[in-house]
Amino acid sequence: ADAAVGVAAGGNGGGLSGFAMDSLVGVLDGFHNLTGLPWWITISASTVAMRLIILPALIVQFHKTAKIGQLFRKLPPPLPPPLSGRSYRDQYSLFQKKRRELGCPSFLWNFAYFSVQFPCFILWMASIRSMCLSNHPGLDNISFQKSQAKHYPGVLGLLAKYYKIYLDILAIPLFLIAYVVPQGSLVYWTTNGLFHVAQQLSLRNDIVRKMLGLPDTGALAGNTSPKSLHEGQKIMQ
Repeated sequence: ADAAVGVAAGGNGGGLSGFAMDSLVGVLDGFHNLTGLPWWITISASTVAMRLIILPALIVQFHKTAKIGQLFRKLPPPLPPPLSGRSYRDQYSLFQKKRRELGCPSFLWNFAYFSVQFPCFILWMASIRSMCLSNHPGLDNISFQKSQAKHYPGVLGLLAKYYKIYLDILAIPLFLIAYVVPQGSLVYWTTNGLFHVAQQLSLRNDIVRKMLGLPDTGALAGNTSPKSLHEGQKIMQ
């Protein structure tokens, strides 16, 4: 990921990656100037917004993989069993034919969310890193001093206080890489990590899964149980 970020940041001069990074920097700059919020809130809010925008891709993937789990036991194996006398091509053709007959989604749906999330992660990381390294106004030194936190009363000031404590604790395991990672990137990593943990915990809750139209965890485990030898022989016949 770090290598990909470096390549993307290095290609900021032109091309598609440069256009995407310049567009994201413009959006972040516009939101910061419009709201007047500090940069750490701007980066955190944009990270949460990005994760919420791509969340439907994860929901669709869960629906597709749940259907795959329901139909998987009815499919023949994609590779020929030992001593079956079938070629790899014939066996895979049989597998694809049966999959289409049953309406089973493609197994590539297992990588749908990753194919969307990873480019977004690289784009956000490279853009924020580029802004920090180019001394973008306000990003050269992101501060969580008490005077700044007190400037925002109520919940916002309390959020700034606890966010500063969290980053102070996070500085212990990140001490070595902090020499090469800008502060803005650390804010992005922190927000992205917290959102990921909250997302994983929420999607393991059966109530949340029911609201999203997903099967509960018990049913999902039952659908992915291994099939018996007798059932596998019937499928091959």
